[in-house]
This record gives sequence, C-alpha cells and structure tokens, in this order.
Amino acid sequence: MFLDETPVKDGLPKKIYVVKRLVSRLGLKAKRIDCCEDGCMLYYDNDVALTECKFCNKPRYRDKIVETTNKKPVPIKAMFYFPI
Repeated sequence: MFLDETPVKDGLPKKIYVVKRLVSRLGLKAKRIDCCEDGCMLYYDNDVALTECKFCNKPRYRDKIVETTNKKPVPIKAMFYFPI
C-alpha cells in the first residue's frame, strides 16, 4: 500500500520483512500494538490488561477454537509502530 501512494518508487523495499531488517540495523525495533476492531482505541500502556474495548465493548481477542491448548490469545486487529 505504501508503494502505491509514493510518487518515487526507486529504492523502496517491496516486503515488510526487508523493512524490518533495515530498521533493526538502525537500532529501532518495530512494536506491535493491538487495536480495537473498529479503530476506537489502542491497547497500549494502561489498557494492556483489557480484553474488551472501552468504547464499543467488542472483544480484543479471537475466540479460541481449542480450549485445551495453552497458546497466547490472538488479537483481532493489530498495528506495527516503527519509531522514528
């Protein structure tokens, strides 16, 4: 999507993995932040422990198919933050 919006496409990486590698060489880490499904809020800082949105009460995580597994819950929507 980023490549579609930029007027100059020469030299820009085409895959997110290449971008992550370039950014990690600079010492900057990409941070994954869970979001509300409708974009109401970010689960960041004080809201990390919440399992529902404060505004629309939609769930943060997908329903677990198998309850016997001890895997981490999967968020419905997440974003990546690259610090500048």
